[in-house]
Amino acid sequence: MRTGPSRRHLLFVASLWLLAAAQAALGKRVWNRFALQGKTFNQSSAYATEVVPDVCTCRRRCFVQRKCKAWTTLTNRKRQIECSYREYGPIQTSFLDLPNALYGFMEGGSTVRLMVTGF
Repeated sequence: MRTGPSRRHLLFVASLWLLAAAQAALGKRVWNRFALQGKTFNQSSAYATEVVPDVCTCRRRCFVQRKCKAWTTLTNRKRQIECSYREYGPIQTSFLDLPNALYGFMEGGSTVRLMVTGF
């Protein structure tokens, strides 16, 4: 049984870092977050969860919290958007596949920033 990140996961993260480095070398404007649709983390690993009006509010609230490195949104049974915050990024994450989820994370400690999908 595999316990660490999958090879596909590691290749994905590595390709994002290479893309960010290439954009930085070219001097192009880049953003501060990554996002993966259909992915989330185990909610028990979140340090806080709250209902928010939209995905952008969740992203912005994570951005202003110093310890927030990742966030996820899920639609609950009441059709409300629940936003959960986590102190760890994708390297320390076992992802869960949920079609209505959106997982976002910061590049830790880097000045190079990039957005993969718009939201």
